[in-house]
Order: sequence, then structure tokens, then C-alpha cells
Amino acid sequence: MLLPRQTGDKSGILNRLGDSSNAGGMIHSERMQHIYQDFEITDDQSSVDFAVVQSWLAGSYWSPGISRAKVEQAAKYSALVVGAYL
Repeated sequence: MLLPRQTGDKSGILNRLGDSSNAGGMIHSERMQHIYQDFEITDDQSSVDFAVVQSWLAGSYWSPGISRAKVEQAAKYSALVVGAYL
């Protein structure tokens, strides 16, 4: 699934993995970014449009009605969040 790229104001986006507030205690200061053919693959969470991701997940059978806050919290406490963009 390709994730939508976040546009506009990014002040509400989750803390990055490199932040010391990461719950897992990992300090990961380098960003992963690769270009493959027409795709950009990155672990930069500021690129993720969490409103669209929440909408997709809320309409699925495994997480019906999930809130945006829960989606963002799950990403924040995940060891790795990767997006693929055209």
C-alpha cells in the first residue's frame, strides 16, 4: 500500500524515531531514504498523512473505527514506520 505524503503544516505530526522521547529508548538519528525506480521509500514519519492512514484503517475489518490518536500513538511507539511514495 502506498501511503499519502503529508502536506501543509507538520506541527501535529508524531515525534521522529530520532527523538529521545521514543518509548523504546532507541536513539536513531539517521533517516532511511531510498529511491527505487519511481518510488521514494523513507522512515520519516513527518511525510505520512495520518488522517488518510486513519481513514483507511478505520474502514478495515481488523481495526474498524480506530481513532487518529490511536493510529499516531501506534506509530510513535513502533520501532519502525516506513512509507512508500510515488
